[in-house]
Amino acid sequence: ESTFVLGTYDTARRWARYFFEEPFLALTDVAIAGLRPLAQASERFRELAGNAVLAMMTASLPALSFVAIEADALVRVVLGEQWLGAIPLLRVLALAAGFAALSSVARWIYLATGRTRRLVRWSVFVRFPVMAVAALVGTLWGAYGVAVAVAIASGLLVIPTVWYSVRETPVTTHDMIRWAARPAACSVGAAAMLALAHPFLDPVGVSRLLQAGALHGTAFAVLWHLAPGGLRDTRALLHTLRGASR
Repeated sequence: ESTFVLGTYDTARRWARYFFEEPFLALTDVAIAGLRPLAQASERFRELAGNAVLAMMTASLPALSFVAIEADALVRVVLGEQWLGAIPLLRVLALAAGFAALSSVARWIYLATGRTRRLVRWSVFVRFPVMAVAALVGTLWGAYGVAVAVAIASGLLVIPTVWYSVRETPVTTHDMIRWAARPAACSVGAAAMLALAHPFLDPVGVSRLLQAGALHGTAFAVLWHLAPGGLRDTRALLHTLRGASR
């Protein structure tokens, strides 16, 4: 039984992280290569860092919010009925991945400015102990308790992690939060609209996922462009993608 619980947790964790890690790995080398030559050019570095953070958050947060709302349909369609126990874990771990997204992107600032020793100190002496203690405490309530504890610890670490990563760089903590704010707010809003529309969608199956995906994507795009500066940030994203493709 314990082996099955561990397998369920690991499956939920991998699927929750997948929608962040894939775009993160794809963009990391490009982001660092673009930022490193500009580490001493304050304004240009801030501009490029902002575009990179905006692109990463826009690529991952909508997907993670979709996973959190549609965990039931995703597990039934992709994994099968034998993994239904992973549904609540997937929801919570998708939230944890969303919290950890900005913390992970902050690594680009360390690497682009050549401050890897600072990154190691934070990872070894702060992040690892906090996450380890959270996971140990969570075991008192089983696998779900571990997932909740990891999500809470990830949320509590966001601001300290970002603050420590940008100290003595052209980027500020306020910059990082501002760049992530639009995709985060639009993802939450789109997820809320999707949750409200649940009674009107097909109950299960691929058709449910297609309907939910179309609704979620449309809601995200509408909210994005309704907020002030939506077109400006869209142009910044398109410029960043063109640069990355080259």
